[in-house]
Amino acid sequence: MTKEERTPWLGLPASLGTALKTRSRDVQREVIALIDVERGWAERRDNPKLRADLAELSSLVLSRFVAVMGTASPVFTAAQRARFREVGAGEAREGRGLEDLLAAYRIGIRVIYAEGTRALTELDPSPAAQVALGEAVLALSDVLQAESAEGYAHEVSTHAGERERRLLRLVDALFAGDQAAVRTVAAQVGWAVPASVAVLVVPLEAMASARAAIGDAGFVVERDGVAAAVVSSAGVALAVDRIAATLPPDSPAVRVGPDVPLAEASRSWFVARLLPEASGAPQWAADRLPELLLRAAPEVSRTIADRVLAPLQDLPPATRDRLEETLAAWLRHWGQRSPVAAELGVHPQTVAYRVNQLRAIFGAVLDDPSWRLEAQLALSARS
Repeated sequence: MTKEERTPWLGLPASLGTALKTRSRDVQREVIALIDVERGWAERRDNPKLRADLAELSSLVLSRFVAVMGTASPVFTAAQRARFREVGAGEAREGRGLEDLLAAYRIGIRVIYAEGTRALTELDPSPAAQVALGEAVLALSDVLQAESAEGYAHEVSTHAGERERRLLRLVDALFAGDQAAVRTVAAQVGWAVPASVAVLVVPLEAMASARAAIGDAGFVVERDGVAAAVVSSAGVALAVDRIAATLPPDSPAVRVGPDVPLAEASRSWFVARLLPEASGAPQWAADRLPELLLRAAPEVSRTIADRVLAPLQDLPPATRDRLEETLAAWLRHWGQRSPVAAELGVHPQTVAYRVNQLRAIFGAVLDDPSWRLEAQLALSARS
C-alpha cells in the first residue's frame, strides 16, 4: 500500500476533529513558538516571509488533519502536496539542508499528537483509539517529509545539472581563450577568476573527491574520459596533495600541468595530458619538460634518435644498450666520471673504458654542444 492510500484517521472519531478544531489557534501558536526557539530556526524568525509561511503551513496541516478524521480521504490534495514539495525546494535553493525543516515538522506532529491524546481521554480513552491516533500522526508526518524531501531532491538535482552545464561552458570558454565568456560564466558558478592556473588530470572515478579536495580554489569537469581540474596557481600544491591522499595505490596518479596565465589554460591542459598515465606519486609536468617535448612530437623525436644514434645501430644489442646507457649518464653528469659510475653501479675505470669506446665511435662530436643536446633528446626519446 502506498503512502497516498494510507488513511489511518478513518479509525478515529469525527468528534476528535471537532475537538481539535476548537483548539486550532492555540495549537498553531504553540507550534510556531516551539519552532522559533529550535536551533536553526531562531536566527530566521525575524524573516517576514518565513513567519507568513509558518503560519500558512501550520494552519494547512492542522485544518486538513482535523477535516479527514473519521474519513478515508487523503489528508492533502495534489495541489497541497505540491506546496510541501515547494517548501523542500526552497530550502535547497537557499543552500540549507533538510534538517531544520524536518525538525519543524516533528515539532508540529508532536504538538498535534499531544493535543489529540488529551482530547481522546474524554472522547474515547480506549487503547485502540490511542493506537489509531499514533498511526494517523505518523502517516501525516510521512506525507510531509516525503513530499518535502522529493522537492528538495529535485531542486538539488536540477541545480546540480545546471551548475554542471555551466562548468562545462566555463572550461570550453577557458580553453578557447574567450576571456569575456570566462568571466561571465565564472560569476554564475561563483568562481573567483585567478590570474594564473594549472590544469590537473585526475582519474574519472576520483572526480567527486577531487572536487572536495579543491574546494573554492578551482573546479572539476569531465573531459575526454578524465576529470580535468582547473586550479588557481596558489592552490595547486595543496590540491594535488589532497587529491593524491584519496587515491588507492593502484590508481593512475594525478598529472599536473604547468602554471600558466589564465588566457593560456589550454596549454596547461595539453601538457598535463602528455604525461604518461602511471600509478604512484603525482607527476609534475614542470619536472619533465624535455621528455614532454619529445612526446608532443614523436615523429620528430624518432627522427632525431635515428640520426644521432645511427653509429650504434650495427653493434650487438647488449653492447648498444650498454653504451647508450653510459652515454646518457655521461651527458647528464657533464662527463664527470665518479657520478656516472655511481649511477651505473660500475667502477670509474669501467666508465673511462666505455667513454673511450664512445669517442672511437662518435669522434669529436662528443664535445659539440649542439650534438650533445640532440643526443640527450634522442636518448630521452628511446627511454
